[in-house]
Amino acid sequence: LGEPEKAEALVAEMDGVLADVRRRTAGRPRRRVLFVGMNGDTMGRGTNFDLFVEAAGGINVAAEAGISGRSQLPLEKALALEPDIILISSYRGGRKARDMGDRPEPTEDPAWSSAPAVKAGRVHALNGAHLLSTSHHATKTAEDIARILHPECYTP
Repeated sequence: LGEPEKAEALVAEMDGVLADVRRRTAGRPRRRVLFVGMNGDTMGRGTNFDLFVEAAGGINVAAEAGISGRSQLPLEKALALEPDIILISSYRGGRKARDMGDRPEPTEDPAWSSAPAVKAGRVHALNGAHLLSTSHHATKTAEDIARILHPECYTP
């Protein structure tokens, strides 16, 4: 766009968000996290989500299991990963248009009822505007995840 100074400022802002999240969560327990998309997919190694989970002091169990990129995740495999926390997107638009119908969330799906994260009420919706952003706002997902994994790092 011919605005190199503004571009550098945005990169510095994004780096600053990630650095702040890493600073706040340093030394905290690393909780095991799984993202479950509205069509049963997940995000593994090499995704922004993986970067954001790491920055937030977590372990992306999909990446740990050798999944790369955005990939379908069979329910049996998802359950076998035994995440401490399951993350979903708050964005629900377009489900019917994508032939996803009214697929239940893990908290509403009997197939997920045996998952320890579901039993313990540790299924959280991430801000879809941050999670799905293709702008500098995407790094705010790292902070959203950190607030879920380590809320004590964000109390006044």
